[in-house]
Amino acid sequence: MSEILDIAAALSRLLKAENVLLICHKNPDGDTIGSAAALYWALKGLGKTVAVLCADPIPSRYDYMDIGLYTGQFTPGYTVAVDVAGIQLFGDSIAEYTRRIDMCIDHHPSNSGYADCMLLDGDAAATAEIIYELLTAIGTEITPTIADCLYTGLSTDTSCFKFANTTARTHEIAAKLITAGASLVKLNNILFESKSRSRLAIERLALESLEYSFGGRCATVYLTKEQIAETGADGTDLEGITSLPRMIEGVEVGITIRQQPTGSYKVSVRTVTGVDASAICAHLGGGGHKQAAGCELLGSLDNAKAAYDKLVARVAALSGEGTVDEGAVERFKNDFLEAVGNDLNTSLGVTALYDVLKAGVNDATKRATLDSFDQVLGLELLSHADALKAQQAAPVEGAEEIEALIAKRLEAKRAKNWAEADAIRDQLRAMGVEIKDGKDGTTWTRI
Repeated sequence: MSEILDIAAALSRLLKAENVLLICHKNPDGDTIGSAAALYWALKGLGKTVAVLCADPIPSRYDYMDIGLYTGQFTPGYTVAVDVAGIQLFGDSIAEYTRRIDMCIDHHPSNSGYADCMLLDGDAAATAEIIYELLTAIGTEITPTIADCLYTGLSTDTSCFKFANTTARTHEIAAKLITAGASLVKLNNILFESKSRSRLAIERLALESLEYSFGGRCATVYLTKEQIAETGADGTDLEGITSLPRMIEGVEVGITIRQQPTGSYKVSVRTVTGVDASAICAHLGGGGHKQAAGCELLGSLDNAKAAYDKLVARVAALSGEGTVDEGAVERFKNDFLEAVGNDLNTSLGVTALYDVLKAGVNDATKRATLDSFDQVLGLELLSHADALKAQQAAPVEGAEEIEALIAKRLEAKRAKNWAEADAIRDQLRAMGVEIKDGKDGTTWTRI
């Protein structure tokens, strides 16, 4: 675990350090960049050799900070991670520089303690607050450039001082930065008042994926890597949409899931006061703050969705007929609670769901049991199953034409007119219909 430093101890080590490499987290935001840039200019002013390294490109909107990026111009003698809560946040492309971190300066209470020593203040609204205190202790002149850097960190990590992490101290430091020459109007325009076309495009795609759960109290949006590439959205655009689902009236938990180029998924969670986002993400190997946290997941969302759709289809097949066997419901419920009570073992809980579906009890008992399970899982199985059943029962637009084409294709196959049969299949596919031949005849579905 890290040695915990105070401002004076951290300052002493930085003053002794030579060839300093400041490292930001991947998918850089305003706080990691602004904090690193401010420290860069301060150390440079002391005559030190210093540079900034990040696994991902710095978004162009931060060009005004004029950061000195590391290009191999020196051999690092002292490495400092800035606003990086865990080693998984560095990025694999810079692994050779992150095997040992001498110091970490951070404001995330969930910091894993990976560095040799750490200057940590979990009450700070942003790492930029800590950097300001550090530079003040050094006696650094807060130039307009440094003020711009620190204001960027403060304002972006508080969403222009709107988040619950904003304190009186945050405002006090912001006021001092403005006095020192921070370009308030220009920065607020760049950071909050203007949106790129790619940002608007990615917001549109995110809202198209919007789904509600837990009675509308949770909203989730998701983006594939193909969608992100299509819009040309950069890190700033993507970071900007993390608060989008939480802004919806009545939503207490907003979740943004976006696929990384590697195929993994970055999950950002934003919550209202009273709902701990960091506790949610901690169960998934992540962390952060009470109202803003995140994690990274491996695997395929498509596979997860397919599994969920399969489960909903099984539930939709239940008739609901019969009298509920309350004794059976209670037995199933006890087994289920024992399963999920084992360190919130959701996989065992889902196994219990399928055990009920396969059990030798009537459908009414199965539905009642699944409803009781769902009070814990929050999957809304019955409502989604009922919606699916209604959809399946509703007349399908164009069904007569589709059935006629399928019959015509069958006649062509009987006549061994394979070319016409293939042409009809292609016609149906162009109409958005997929057909499947089986022993019981030809079935079709919309695609």
